[in-house]
Amino acid sequence: MGTFKNIFLLIGRLLFSVIFVEGAIGHLTKINYMAGYARAFGVPYPKLAIIVTGLMLLIGSVSIILGWKATYGAIILILFLIPVTYQMHFLPMIHATDQMQMQMQMINFLKNTGLVGGAIYIAVSGPGGFSIDGNKK
Repeated sequence: MGTFKNIFLLIGRLLFSVIFVEGAIGHLTKINYMAGYARAFGVPYPKLAIIVTGLMLLIGSVSIILGWKATYGAIILILFLIPVTYQMHFLPMIHATDQMQMQMQMINFLKNTGLVGGAIYIAVSGPGGFSIDGNKK
């Protein structure tokens, strides 16, 4: 049963990380566009914030995919997700002036909340056997 468990843990790490890899690519290849978007949400020093968060997304997701220092990678993603979820989704959700905007922000808020939960799980449980670190946390 251990082999199947490790296969599913690997698949889970890969699927979990896809959204962060895509986000890292967007942050690091469209810096000015993303900085404008962040500026619209009141993010201070938006260009610097986009570069730093892009690197966080890249380092965290690659760490989890490879299973190398996955606990640290997951913590990096948590440190990214919590302020982003608050600033970019929670505040706009509670201040939304129309139902569609409120619903879209709620969906993104709940998605990010679930991603925090997944990152916590990886941080606590480790990457599984098919990883650079094996079952170490």
